[in-house]
Amino acid sequence: MLTGRRFMLRVPTVAVDAQRVALIMPVGAILTVTSETSFEKRMIEVSWGDRKLAMFGSDLIERGEENFETETVPQMPDSVDRHEIRQLLEDAFDAAQQRRIEASKRFAEIMDDVPSGIPHPDGTDRIHQASREYKDSREAASKAMKRLSDFLIRGIIPDDLYRQPPAKETAEPEKKFSQRSN
Repeated sequence: MLTGRRFMLRVPTVAVDAQRVALIMPVGAILTVTSETSFEKRMIEVSWGDRKLAMFGSDLIERGEENFETETVPQMPDSVDRHEIRQLLEDAFDAAQQRRIEASKRFAEIMDDVPSGIPHPDGTDRIHQASREYKDSREAASKAMKRLSDFLIRGIIPDDLYRQPPAKETAEPEKKFSQRSN
């Protein structure tokens, strides 16, 4: 059914070689199905250039395009520096994590100031404010982690970094990432 068909990947996809080493197949990789079975159960054998690999057929069908023209292979612009983007995303994640840790400490300190468990009337406002700050910092850290993992695992460059060449930031790298299109 699939043998002999060619697919171009539109999304990075996992494949394994004969030594069972996992590889992330890049966007634009052209794979040819060479066998409906492979050395691994439930996988098919594909060739990528001169390499024989195994992958799930469903991954190939869902993440690949069969009717493609080689001119349509997406190319990353020369102005995009993947190492710089990775560093910016890592810096933003580290800064968001640090803000989350600090907000957690502030919340714990405020809660420790209430020895009886019943806060003073002004204390409830402090608790609510600290709780909101902690919640916001957790959400920001989660978004920063998703952006970083999407880039590292799937090769997705955030829109705000893809449209213009990124520049190193000297202070607070997280501000650049506060507007996310996804």
